[in-house]
Amino acid sequence: MTESFLKMFKRFTPDPGEFAALEHLIDFKTNISKEKKTVVIDAVFDTVISADALYGIENDIKGAYALNECTLMPVFKDCAFDRSYASELVRTLELYYGKAYPKGFLGEYSAELYGDSLVFSLRAGLMVELMSDLVGYFETIIEKRFGEKIKVVFSSEEGAPDNGREEELIKSAQEDYRARVAAGAEKEKPVGCDNRSLLPVEGEALEYIEDGIVRSGRLTFDISDKKLVYGFESNAKLIPIRDIAENRRCAFLCRMFMKDERESRDGGSVKYTLGVTDLDSSVNVRLSVDKASDELTPHLKENAALLICGTAKIDDFDGELSVRARTVYLVKQVLKTDTAPEKRVELHLHTTLSANDALCDPAAVVATATRWGMPAIAVTDHGNVQAFPEIMTALEKSKSPVKPLYGMEGYLVDDTARAVYGFEGHEDVSFSEGTFTVFDIETTGLSPIHCAITEIGAVKYRGGIVAEKFDSFVDPGTHIPENITDLTGITDEMVAGAPSQRDAVEAFLNFAGDTVLVAHNANFDVSFIRRVAEENKLKFDNPYIDTVAVSRHLNADLNKHNLDAVRKYYGLGEFNHHRASDDCEMLASIFERMIAKMKLDGVESVETMIEEMAAKTDPRRLNPFHATILVKNKKGLKNLYKLVSYSYLYYYGGKGRSSSPRIPKTVLEQHREGLIVGSACASGEIFQLLLEDRPYGDIMKAADFYDYFEIMPDSNNGFLIDEGKLASAEDLHRLNRRVLEIADKQKKPCVATGDVHFMDPDDEIYRQLLKNGQKYTDAFRTTGMYLKTTDEMLGEFAYLGDRAYEVVVTNTRKVADMIEEGVRPIPKGTYPPSIEGAEEELVQCCNEKARRLYGDPLPEIVQKR
Repeated sequence: MTESFLKMFKRFTPDPGEFAALEHLIDFKTNISKEKKTVVIDAVFDTVISADALYGIENDIKGAYALNECTLMPVFKDCAFDRSYASELVRTLELYYGKAYPKGFLGEYSAELYGDSLVFSLRAGLMVELMSDLVGYFETIIEKRFGEKIKVVFSSEEGAPDNGREEELIKSAQEDYRARVAAGAEKEKPVGCDNRSLLPVEGEALEYIEDGIVRSGRLTFDISDKKLVYGFESNAKLIPIRDIAENRRCAFLCRMFMKDERESRDGGSVKYTLGVTDLDSSVNVRLSVDKASDELTPHLKENAALLICGTAKIDDFDGELSVRARTVYLVKQVLKTDTAPEKRVELHLHTTLSANDALCDPAAVVATATRWGMPAIAVTDHGNVQAFPEIMTALEKSKSPVKPLYGMEGYLVDDTARAVYGFEGHEDVSFSEGTFTVFDIETTGLSPIHCAITEIGAVKYRGGIVAEKFDSFVDPGTHIPENITDLTGITDEMVAGAPSQRDAVEAFLNFAGDTVLVAHNANFDVSFIRRVAEENKLKFDNPYIDTVAVSRHLNADLNKHNLDAVRKYYGLGEFNHHRASDDCEMLASIFERMIAKMKLDGVESVETMIEEMAAKTDPRRLNPFHATILVKNKKGLKNLYKLVSYSYLYYYGGKGRSSSPRIPKTVLEQHREGLIVGSACASGEIFQLLLEDRPYGDIMKAADFYDYFEIMPDSNNGFLIDEGKLASAEDLHRLNRRVLEIADKQKKPCVATGDVHFMDPDDEIYRQLLKNGQKYTDAFRTTGMYLKTTDEMLGEFAYLGDRAYEVVVTNTRKVADMIEEGVRPIPKGTYPPSIEGAEEELVQCCNEKARRLYGDPLPEIVQKR
């Protein structure tokens, strides 16, 4: 229809606002008088068009054809009139009759719609009689454009807006409207009708999902069966809370989160202040309820879903925008459900008691698990069990059939770990007489899986002397990223024509022979060497020493243990950092200082160093990895409580954000009865060993410690791709498949867990803000760590094929079934201390005090008392 209109008026070129209005044109006809040079256009629109857009179309057509007059007669089909159009009536008056009615008359006004009466409240002192001829003008515009008969009333009174004459007008309008509804003369229009906004607009105010289902802010409501519990019927247009404006009538959907009530002096009414939200914006709502006809109060419960109509004003007391309610409907909030025939169990969830990290309210966790039909759900907060009483109370209060799985995500440290790896079966090597190969590599990135070596540097260290050197560039077979070139100084041109990774690693292994390797953060360097060796069937079984671990053991007063920090600690000179040849020579000097320091404690060989570190390892200085610990029975509950106490009292370590209550593996082993231990997230031991591409034997040895193994959705571990440790989601899938293979070899369950930190996807923004406040550089990364339904979780692991159902449903329920029923974190009843002789001592003390005060023998009245 827009195209037809523009063909009719070819000389007319609409501006963007006018064109946007004409896009809503659904029909038109014209009445042209060539003699009078006038055009009258009857135009039907499917939404409300602003007065400025209508006036602009008229004027531009009039100018384009040199007309004496162009009149646009709009009809807004199926659009209900509401209070917001009052400003358009005033604007129409200004545009067409500005000189006849100066702006001062309507410069200050407010407008309210009560049933079918539009009440304009004017500035005090204005003569309402002067506005009387506007009544018919405004009523005619409304009727022609909306097809509704609306009574227009002008009021000007001294004092507050709700006093005297206006109250009488409002009361009359309300009573008249109610009478018409009761008589069937007025049918209620659907809430949220088509006149959602005046043009021009930028997007929809609300999302209308289907009949009666509306999304406002971050919540979804069902308004198809709304129940009036306060005020009178309203057909006002719905808007989101964020669009509520001062001195405007509004209608919006919300959820109540706060209620304050105060009784009137005469006791006949109650004044309420309600805090309501759509989780995008929030506002206070004020209303007064007559006790004699109160239908609202029974419905004002926490999280009640409401549709409220009223007027927004700045509160005189606190200066904040609040809504004075005229109408309140009770509606339903649409909540997500789990429709799978057999529900999964979530075994890894953090509540608000995982401070500054998770946002799951314990009561909401219980309510959601109950509504979804989950047979059980775990609570596994970081390093604490503080949510246990809240989960227990919520379950018992709601009489939920959900089985609670009490647990914790602990910070586990391997206090049996040492700085030497792969030394079992080798002969002891003396530090003063043995030969060690100190080496370092440079790479194209952090991942041994998809990154490559660009340089290998090594020296043979024997008795304080560097005996031989090895240095070789390596052709990685791929482009060296610019950030790596900036870090190392190694360019594509420098490695062009260098030995391949296979040839370079083979040459290095020939150089090293059967010596013990030494490297700083050795697991990283060794993982690259091992990958190339395995891919090319090269023999590589050298034991190796990690000087980072040695430094942590020897240099307890050092905060950082990177190569540069240790160099400064030992007072060594400058060197060209991030070049393999220079790094390994500096490391040889550092290794020499470490050997000298160890000799002071009688440590003179590799085996004695292993023994010394095992005996004196301080768990507080070890790097922790995560492990999920679930309570199996009452014995396990007691043991978990012990572990929590030990972790805070004896093993709390680290600094800043890295500080945590650590649990040594040896201590966990001593108190493991009644506990089930899972491998946790990407910060768990198994996942870290896989990322380091450690030998299969090492991984399986570590896997022996765990009772079940966890894999998680792609979004949980997406940070590994962002950090360059993995290249793509396919790498994440490959690692999860390897965890599944390990579980199969161990004949233990592999389970899909969510590492849940918030309840709904929309809640992620709150956690992002929380993390941003803690200065996390990746605070606004989307993690997707919300509580997922069974079908959502099955979708996450669809790449596992037939085994997806096993890890998502079968095995999670299997682990839940390992846990006994009736485990209660706090026993019922009270348990005052029982002290032998306490009662007799108390009586004696009281008698002695009484005699001191009143004499001996005691007066009869005191004796009786």
